[in-house]
Amino acid sequence: MLKEFSRLDGAFVVSDSGKIVSAYRYLEPGAEGVDIPKGLGARHMAAGAITRDTNAVAIVLSESDGLVRAFKRGRKVLELDPEAY
Repeated sequence: MLKEFSRLDGAFVVSDSGKIVSAYRYLEPGAEGVDIPKGLGARHMAAGAITRDTNAVAIVLSESDGLVRAFKRGRKVLELDPEAY
């Protein structure tokens, strides 16, 4: 199911209890103060920025390299290769 969701554009907002409360949302926070590696695009920037501005954790499935990255407080905190598992 995650693979199917990864093809959809926009963010999913998930509650603390794990319930999807909103889907296909566009996030437009500013990029100032976000620390993401070079070469990552708009979805990674939005994920970093929303975690800078809120107490959220953002998870991004990269369309280009297939890696899963997590962001917290405007920084990448985790990177996983699903093919390695």
